[in-house]
Amino acid sequence: MRSIAIGLMLIVSGPVAAQVLDVQKFHPAWGPNDYLSIRIPALDATSRFRAGIVLNYGRRPLTFVDGAGGTHDVLDGQAYADVGAAWQVGRRTILQFNMPFALKQSGEAFGALPAPESKAAGDLSLDATIALSRPVASPLILGLVPSVTLPTASDYYAGQDGISGGVALAAELKLMRWKLGGNLGYALGSDRTLLNVKTGDQFYWRFGTLREVVPDRWLALGEIVGTTKTASPFDRSGNTPLEILAALRRRMAKGWQADVGGGFGLNNGAGSPEWRLLLGLSFRQPETETILAEASTDRDHDGILDAEDQCPDQPEDIDHYRDTDGCPDLDNDNDTILDPIDQCPDVYGDVDNNGCPREMPKVEIRSDQLVLSQKIFFDTNKATIKGRSFAILDTVAQVLRGHPQMSIVIEGHTDSRGALKYNQDLSQLRAEAVVEYLGSRDIAGTQLTPIGYGETRPIASNKTDAGRAKNRRVMFKIR
Repeated sequence: MRSIAIGLMLIVSGPVAAQVLDVQKFHPAWGPNDYLSIRIPALDATSRFRAGIVLNYGRRPLTFVDGAGGTHDVLDGQAYADVGAAWQVGRRTILQFNMPFALKQSGEAFGALPAPESKAAGDLSLDATIALSRPVASPLILGLVPSVTLPTASDYYAGQDGISGGVALAAELKLMRWKLGGNLGYALGSDRTLLNVKTGDQFYWRFGTLREVVPDRWLALGEIVGTTKTASPFDRSGNTPLEILAALRRRMAKGWQADVGGGFGLNNGAGSPEWRLLLGLSFRQPETETILAEASTDRDHDGILDAEDQCPDQPEDIDHYRDTDGCPDLDNDNDTILDPIDQCPDVYGDVDNNGCPREMPKVEIRSDQLVLSQKIFFDTNKATIKGRSFAILDTVAQVLRGHPQMSIVIEGHTDSRGALKYNQDLSQLRAEAVVEYLGSRDIAGTQLTPIGYGETRPIASNKTDAGRAKNRRVMFKIR
């Protein structure tokens, strides 16, 4: 039983106000890329708006134990509906609001604490997520989240009795298929003591993870959230509620998405429930829609709108190589020899041979696979293809262009060093990197299927360096 122990003397500091304590600790986030409650400073150039409703029920979020050992469920249960929306403004700022409503509250009066109203409004919150770094620049994205909360609550336990504000640091780190996000902030509040629960300024934190289980369809999310009062941080008298949440997010057609999940309190903090269930439905602007505000903005006049142009001040060079990212490609084969003086501008070559390879790589078509004369090399523990492998992949592209009916399964394999799951993900990302490279060489995606097998299909012993080198491979199987 998660309950707050107190002495026999009941103290309420100051006059009893209409609203004093915001027991509801779950406040959903509405940004297009936000987690359950974590604000993320990742700006989505094609999805600028999200709005919806989240329903949640928390069981016994505020229970006291008196000096005689009796329990008092001041709040036995809270059923809430949060309505909110978010808009992206400019290239770095997301504005959002959230309005909570208590649909059903139950509980009992205890000493000077009144019983809750059955239905009530909560405090309206307004905040902005401001990106400090561009998402394309680094796997780590940083931002600030200033916020204001207005005293619109109509119940003692639904909000605070004054305007409050705060600021938080927001961050997200992308690690292969995982995303790690978090907020760490400071919020102002009115100083009161309710029994042995204190209100006032507080630190708060939200840390979580997100992973695409099925790309663009199913996402898994997990969070741990908590607060503590600055006057008595991390004490054990109910002032540091902790809660863990998990949910599945389903992205559906036409921009709709649904969240189903729940969680439970980790301690006896005020607002930390025995358990919580949540259900959300929201509309997220479909990625196919055009942002009218930027529809005619094309500063470098290369025909690619600034919202989608990774180099909005440098015109794209139309040379049939990555012509859709908006950036000029002055060295298509990445062999450090600029295209105007490269005698083989689309094939990775040697500086001493005018940009052409010493020996052209070969690809042999067999009944069940393509056999390459060279391996595909990647940066260690990454899915980045080394420049030395561009020439052989260019030859693969030539073969596939000559056989447009041919379908290839691109298999990624690793050795056994590292965790099984890590190797599985790495092999999948490397297979996808090969597909992306061949796509840049005008090979249709319908011809290519990437599959990562990790360390599950070795062709040599993993006990020797030579054997492990053989097991690290990419294969091209004909379907």
